[in-house]
Amino acid sequence: MSPTWTEQELILVYDLFLRSGRRTLSPRNKEVQALSAYLRALPWHDDHSETFRNAAGTATKLRQLKSYEEELEPVGMSIHRGAQALARRYRDQPQEVHRLAAAIRADVTARLAPPLPDDHAATEGARHLVVHEQVERDRGLVDRKLSQVRAAKGQLACEVCGFDFERTYGALGRDFAECHHLLPLGSGGPRETRLEDLAVVCANCHRMLHRRSPPLSVADLRARLVRP
Repeated sequence: MSPTWTEQELILVYDLFLRSGRRTLSPRNKEVQALSAYLRALPWHDDHSETFRNAAGTATKLRQLKSYEEELEPVGMSIHRGAQALARRYRDQPQEVHRLAAAIRADVTARLAPPLPDDHAATEGARHLVVHEQVERDRGLVDRKLSQVRAAKGQLACEVCGFDFERTYGALGRDFAECHHLLPLGSGGPRETRLEDLAVVCANCHRMLHRRSPPLSVADLRARLVRP
């Protein structure tokens, strides 16, 4: 069974659907085949079977999106809740879909860029004015999550590896930890985040969770830990 389609993958398919004039396309269509090849090459899943994100599956997803846009149940196909929600959320925002798809592709390109040679040197430290888009986060929500966990458990241990900043750094590390959004921000519009949507993690594990796009789950990263 193929891995569940991520929201990022669905956005890339929806982008093609909109660029094609909201038409369904055949698996033989060159753009469908190109997108299929792109999806198969992404480092998001471990599945490398012949059926994984192939042209037929990509064309099927296009048909699903068309049905969901028209508020119809896709004939002969099971309901895909993620695709259904995506179509309902963005059917009147084609430019936003194109923007998100471009951002996803740019992020993939940056992540897959080859490393610099070992002997490469670069000048750093110059000051530049940089304007960029930032996903809004509520710091107060994070503080409430940390307070809730400390009150319940008496400590702020990482939910992945168990690291406790206060235990290691003493008073300097008291009340310090990071929060990871279990439902990734950035790929969709504004939404309500609840305390249970946050996980307390250390800085290292937080970075490791985001080494994959979409991020790994807390349970998945915990299972990957190499214990001494």
